[in-house]
Amino acid sequence: AVALLGGRSNVVFRHEGDEWFHGGGVVVAGSDDGVWRGYGDFSDVDFIGYGKHYFQAPALKFLFLGQSARQNQPSRVARCVFSESQAGAIEVNAAAEIELLDNAFHKTYRTAVWVAKDCQSNSITVRGNVALETLRHPREATSWWRPFASFLLEVHLRELTGNLAAGSTGSGFVLRSESPLSCAELQEQEPLPALPEKSLNEAVGCVTGFFVLRAMSGCAHLRGAVAWKNAHIGVITVDQATSMLVEDLLLSDNHVGLSLNFNKGPEVWDLRAWMHNVTLFGSTAASTCDASTECKAYGPSDTLAATCNSLVGSRFRRVGALTHNVNNIAKTCQAGAGPLVVCRPPNTPIKPCIPPWESREGTLGSRYSEGVWSAVTIG
Repeated sequence: AVALLGGRSNVVFRHEGDEWFHGGGVVVAGSDDGVWRGYGDFSDVDFIGYGKHYFQAPALKFLFLGQSARQNQPSRVARCVFSESQAGAIEVNAAAEIELLDNAFHKTYRTAVWVAKDCQSNSITVRGNVALETLRHPREATSWWRPFASFLLEVHLRELTGNLAAGSTGSGFVLRSESPLSCAELQEQEPLPALPEKSLNEAVGCVTGFFVLRAMSGCAHLRGAVAWKNAHIGVITVDQATSMLVEDLLLSDNHVGLSLNFNKGPEVWDLRAWMHNVTLFGSTAASTCDASTECKAYGPSDTLAATCNSLVGSRFRRVGALTHNVNNIAKTCQAGAGPLVVCRPPNTPIKPCIPPWESREGTLGSRYSEGVWSAVTIG
């Protein structure tokens, strides 16, 4: 991926920075009574050093309150550059009909794109964006785990294609990806046409590549993902509450390629995981540098993923896939468990003993479970 980060825009929002990281921000909003409903059409605009760390305010925020929630006019952000955003670049709250197209994010603190849980499902498009170096802010608290991602997407999008997350010290993508159909019904449909390369979403050089959130109904479904050279896991789900289908995945040079973790009660009998058209590579020529020899994963006392705390640890340099497990105790606040009053982001651990993500919490949560693999390539 190539991204031009400056010198091409006629409109530049710039903050040179200060010791308090005060910054600035642009807000597109709707009033609580629904009378005022703003919209924005940003194209070829640079946001440099924007956002307010201590207020957790991003560089560009869409915020629709009360009766204006999800009633906004269509908005678009296209071909913009966000550099050194102090508390995230773009945050979308209670919105619908938003397009985020071909934007570049560079050295973003916390999250490049955050689509919050109160947005309208199947109405937001995120296409062709590049997020390079998504970092933990130097003044971020470290007493508890605060997961973040280049792309944090709490609702199912209308379109998520052709995006790249490279060099995130958190996840590349944290996303809710689901189908209203059951996984069995999806399997019975006619095969979908092959995805062109430009439509694939890619995570490289992150701690976790793709973190799939708990599906609200139907089938948790991830398709068209490339994850390579991620320090912990390429594709993972935690506290998943439905059966899951992953297909058309390329997982290479990750410490662990795939790990599916479910949270279901003992009354559940028919939990299944389907893996179709999945390619798993261990170490390739991409893993020749010294920095590729040790994993990085969150641990019970490591809130920064500074060392290798994975379930398999340093005994194995590469693991293609861990067989899925079913827990009867939840690990994250998205499952509605634990003492956290505010669940933000949804994959925040609820107890210190939770990490690493793939560890077992509690006893078996299902009397019968099944994993089905088809069209698998291992190398």
